[in-house]
Amino acid sequence: MNCMLMEQGSHRIVIDCGIAFSDARFGADLIRPCFDALRSGAPLRTAVFVTHGHEDHIGALPSLLSRVDSLTPACLPIHAPPYAIELIRRRLQDAGLKGNEGERYSLHETHPGRATGWGPFSVRPHRVAHSIPDSTALEIETTNARIVHTGDFKLQPEGQGSDCFDPAPFAEMGTRGVDLLLSDSTNVQAAGNAEGEAETSSALREEICAAPGRVVATFFASNVARLSTLLQAARAAGRSVALLGRSVTVHHDLARRLGRLEKELPPVLPIERLGALPRERQLILASGSQCEPVAALARLSRDGHPGVRLAAGDTVLFSSRMIPGNERQVLDLMERLARRGLTILDPRTLPRLHVSGHAHREDQRRMIGLLQPHSFLPVHGTWRHLLGHADLARELGVPDVHAALNGEVMELRDRHLHPVGHYPTGRVHMRAGSDLGDDTLAIRASMARAGLALVRVSVDEAGMLTATPQVSLIGTQSTGGQKPDPRRCAAAIQEAIAALPDPADGAALHACVLRSLRKALDVRRGARPHCVVEIGTPELEA
Repeated sequence: MNCMLMEQGSHRIVIDCGIAFSDARFGADLIRPCFDALRSGAPLRTAVFVTHGHEDHIGALPSLLSRVDSLTPACLPIHAPPYAIELIRRRLQDAGLKGNEGERYSLHETHPGRATGWGPFSVRPHRVAHSIPDSTALEIETTNARIVHTGDFKLQPEGQGSDCFDPAPFAEMGTRGVDLLLSDSTNVQAAGNAEGEAETSSALREEICAAPGRVVATFFASNVARLSTLLQAARAAGRSVALLGRSVTVHHDLARRLGRLEKELPPVLPIERLGALPRERQLILASGSQCEPVAALARLSRDGHPGVRLAAGDTVLFSSRMIPGNERQVLDLMERLARRGLTILDPRTLPRLHVSGHAHREDQRRMIGLLQPHSFLPVHGTWRHLLGHADLARELGVPDVHAALNGEVMELRDRHLHPVGHYPTGRVHMRAGSDLGDDTLAIRASMARAGLALVRVSVDEAGMLTATPQVSLIGTQSTGGQKPDPRRCAAAIQEAIAALPDPADGAALHACVLRSLRKALDVRRGARPHCVVEIGTPELEA
């Protein structure tokens, strides 16, 4: 959920605008940043600059365009590399914003080495290696400083694909002087250097060639280098390939169209044609490496896909890591597959099946050495990652090092960072493109924790009961481990209403019902159900 705001004078730039994926405990599927900071203070001219096309860097752009009406100019310019531009255009189209291009927003391709001006800002991208094509770092020049934002990166060696890391521009920037470096901290706790795709290529080829039956491989669909590796492995193993899942299909088709896949790689077949081949000649590339509930792999694990049915002897190969927070769901998915007699291969037991797209500690050390910044601010990671990266910068002799929490405002003045305030920030949960407010989440959390109690009370104009209160208890539990008795709750409510000095006072009546219900439920502290009280009269009910 990366999103950074830089301001100078009357202009500001937003660097990346991403989402996080929810664990769906409360019915949310996505989490976006809170954009209240864009409404704070005097209106400034705003532009967006994107480092690359991963969802945690572009996924919240529809929300930004749909929910912030105070941006100027009215047509928000979005600058991004070519591969990211295509993904952004598709995402805005899916959100129903395609018709707003040219009115609500405009899309502009960025290219390495070419600067784009925006008021006092000049933004020049530089190619870096990462797990999606066209990843870039940003060199940002202002009227009084040079800033480098690395984006997500690793120092992939030359000769391993078109998106290699070229150290020359970074060394040149270091020679000219970098006032502030903002750098990816994700893998600071991983020792050594991040490995290149070549390390994975031979392992995937070996496993796919050795598997006795059908192979299903799952990976991050945006990793076009991994897609190419799997297609090469299929060719080496004499297997034909089919794609299952929207994300895999989207990235395959886009990479083909933009020339990011080698022309000699084997074409993919419709799943129906693949199914007619012997199982040992089949390779299926499936979405859902993180056990997304409706993705292809989750459906295959439940025999819920109409075109494919897995069988004992097949192999499922995970060429991906588990995103922190998804471990339980992914392990449960593997368990379901293993119970059906399938062979499961994953990086926990075969580390060479996946390499990270993020710099390890030695890569981060080299990046700091190339740029020689005067000030350093770690980004992209947990608080522990940020602190670890800050310690590394101090170890390397960077004069001015800070770590900042979300919402903290840092001012770069005389080549030094100064904390100067705080902007509103937060995590906004979403479901099917709509925000879920804090009140909604609190109610859902309460129901998940302790259940739901519904009470309907019918009274006349004087506030006197016209029928026994109706109590429904859903998912509740008493201190003794038994479900509370609705009849006991109804009797307690009836007794409390009878003791009210003025039952015609609607607010007092509602409070009385709620208080007596909670007392009658007899639940442990911290396990109070969410209570809903409805009071009506016979006339209203009729």
